[in-house]
Amino acid sequence: MKAALGFDGTARELLAEIAAAGGATLFVDSLDFYGEGEKITVIDLVREAATIPGFSVVATARRDFGMSAPNWLADDAIGQLGLAETVIINDLTESEVEELREASPELAALLAEDHPARALTRNLFRLARLVSRPSKDALPRTEVEMARQWWESADGEYNDGRRDRSRVLRAVAEQALARAERLDVRDQPAMAVNALIASGCLRDLGDDRVAFRSIRHSGSSPIPAVVFVL
Repeated sequence: MKAALGFDGTARELLAEIAAAGGATLFVDSLDFYGEGEKITVIDLVREAATIPGFSVVATARRDFGMSAPNWLADDAIGQLGLAETVIINDLTESEVEELREASPELAALLAEDHPARALTRNLFRLARLVSRPSKDALPRTEVEMARQWWESADGEYNDGRRDRSRVLRAVAEQALARAERLDVRDQPAMAVNALIASGCLRDLGDDRVAFRSIRHSGSSPIPAVVFVL
């Protein structure tokens, strides 16, 4: 981290300098995205932030964080910081959908009441992924079309890395279909694995193990973040 930031001091010195102007906030996005080595860095930063007056920590995670696996944040740091009220971001409300339709008419078809994949298009994460596709690509109308588009693009751009990403996805999909809980990627191209982790397709469990991500929508069970077309 020192090399990335160009700061040669300790974590406490860095955070104290940031807070010197009168308070600061450390944002930790997607707690369920971090590998084992990254968790250690986050825990160290949160612990140091907890000791600096005026420093706040804002963390985000999926609703089932701390349920399917233990909460890995340091209890002592959380105790020092004090727990604020949890803010839950649900699927889009009807008023929010209407605002989006007016502000971005190109989303109207995706946000239609009768859209075949309504449960997915009302989820902000999936909606963002759909609209980030190249403008030349037609927006998918059904979950089957979404799955086909995802598989053909290997969850990314049509670039030199697509072939390796596709190989990784096929390998881990075969393991998932065999009911493997932790998917082994030790023999897969590191750049392709990292790209699929960065895209949100895979979760990094550390030690060359990954898992597919899933999303939730109100009143239902988890929906796989990807659908296999083998």
